[in-house]
Amino acid sequence: MKTKKIFMLVAIIATLFGCEQKESVLGIDIETKKITLTEVGQTAEVTATIAPSGAKADVKWETSNSAIATVSGNGLKATVTAVANGTAKIIASVEGFAAECEVIVNIGGTDPNEDGEGTKEKPYNVAQAISFTDASPQKDDVWVGGYIVGSVKEGTESNIQGKPDQYIFGIEGIRSTAVFIADSPEETNPEKVFVVRLNNAEGSAASTVRPALNLVDNCANYKTYIKVQGDIFRYFAVPGIQRLIDFDGGSKGSAGCGGSVDPGTGFNLPEMSISDLQALYKGADVTLDGTKKIVGVVTSDLVGGNSTSLRNIIVTALNNQSGIMIRLSANNTSLDLGDKVEVKLDGKLTQYAGQYQIEIANANVSEVGKATITPRTATIAEIAANIASYNYCVVRTEGTFTGANGATVYGNSSAHATNKLTDGDQHLDIFISKFSTFVTTALPTNRVSVTGIAQSYGTDPVTHQLIIRNLNDVK
Repeated sequence: MKTKKIFMLVAIIATLFGCEQKESVLGIDIETKKITLTEVGQTAEVTATIAPSGAKADVKWETSNSAIATVSGNGLKATVTAVANGTAKIIASVEGFAAECEVIVNIGGTDPNEDGEGTKEKPYNVAQAISFTDASPQKDDVWVGGYIVGSVKEGTESNIQGKPDQYIFGIEGIRSTAVFIADSPEETNPEKVFVVRLNNAEGSAASTVRPALNLVDNCANYKTYIKVQGDIFRYFAVPGIQRLIDFDGGSKGSAGCGGSVDPGTGFNLPEMSISDLQALYKGADVTLDGTKKIVGVVTSDLVGGNSTSLRNIIVTALNNQSGIMIRLSANNTSLDLGDKVEVKLDGKLTQYAGQYQIEIANANVSEVGKATITPRTATIAEIAANIASYNYCVVRTEGTFTGANGATVYGNSSAHATNKLTDGDQHLDIFISKFSTFVTTALPTNRVSVTGIAQSYGTDPVTHQLIIRNLNDVK
C-alpha cells in the first residue's frame, strides 16, 4: 500500500510541474499555398501547423528571395511583405521538416481578370490580346501584360499551331527569341498563351529586349509579370506580337543563369529518393538525363572548408537516412551548411573511392530554403559495423582524440590529415582537410562528443571516417 501511495504522489507531482514527455514533431505545413501581392510594402499573413497538434517547437521562417518578398515570423504565424516584381518561396522549418508557400509579387500590374485598354497604365490582358489576333482593323501599337511562363521549343522553325509538344512551360530546352506570357503564372494550356517575339524590336527596346526578357539567360524572369508594346499579330502561326516597340519589367539583362538557378525555375520535376538514385548504379557510370530531381540538405560546410575539394558538396536526405557527394563543375561559392536544395539529375552518376557521387553543373543545384538535420546517435563500433547505412548521414558519437603522427592540432594547411577518435578498443578516422579553417586549433584532450558526416572511403581496405564541419561539431 505504501508503494502505491508513493507512485500516485510521483504522478501528481509530474502532472503539476509539467514533467510529461515531450511529443515529437512529425511534420509541418503552411495553410496558404500561394499568395499574390500587388503593391510595394503590401503584407499578408501566413500560418504554419505542426503535426501532431500537441507537439511544441520553434518554427523558423525564411524567404528564398528577399529581393522579391521578405518574411518576419513569430511562432506559427509570419508576415510576408512585397518588395519587387517576381516570385519567391516562403519556407517554414522545424526539426528537419519544412513547408513552402509561393509568393507572387505583381507591382504595377493589372488584374488579369479585368479587361484592359491597351495602354501602358492599363494593358490588355492575354485573353483580350488573343481575341484581337485576327481583328480588322489590326490592333497596332498597344500594350499587353502577362506572366512569362515559357517559350517555344528549341529547334522549332516557324509553326507551332496545333503542336502542343512545341510549347515549353519552364526554362529547359527553349529558344531565346521568344517568350510566352499568360494571365496566370501557372498556365500550361497552349491555347491560353501569347507569344512575344524578342527580335527585330524598334526604338529604345532594340538592343535591350532580348537580353532582358529571354529565359535562356534570365531564369529569374520565369513567372514574372511584364508589359510589352507592339502590334498584335501571329507569330509562329499563333497569337502574338511581331513588332515589339517597348517593354516594362524583366531583368534588364542583370539576372544571368550561369550560377545556381533561382528557386522554382526549371526544377518542376518528379522527385526520386537519394537511395533510389544510388540503386541505379550497376557497376558502370550512369548518364542522368535531367528528367528527375532529388531534394536534400547541404550538410557540408562551405565556411568550415573541411573538404577534399572546393568543388564538392554533400547532400543528405531530409530524414537523414541516406546522402550523396555532389561534384560540381566549378568551385562552390554559395551553397552552405543547412541549405535545402533541389538537385536536377542532369549529369553523371559514378563512384569515387567506392562511394556514390554525381557530377553536374553548378546551375543544376537550386537552394529552396533552409532545413535542419537531427544527428543520428551511434557508438564508434556501431558506425563501423553498419557504415553502409550511415554513409553521408549526420552522426553523433563519442571518444578521445589522437592527433596524426602525434600532432596536438587538428591538421595543417599543406596536406590533408587524419586524426583518430577512440572509444575503448574501437576507433574512427577523423578527416581534416588542408582547406579547413581550424587546422591550427588545438585538439581537445578530454573525452568529447563529435558530430559529423559518416563516410566509408576506399575499397581495399575500406576506411571508416567522420568528417567534422566546424568546431561546433566537437563538444
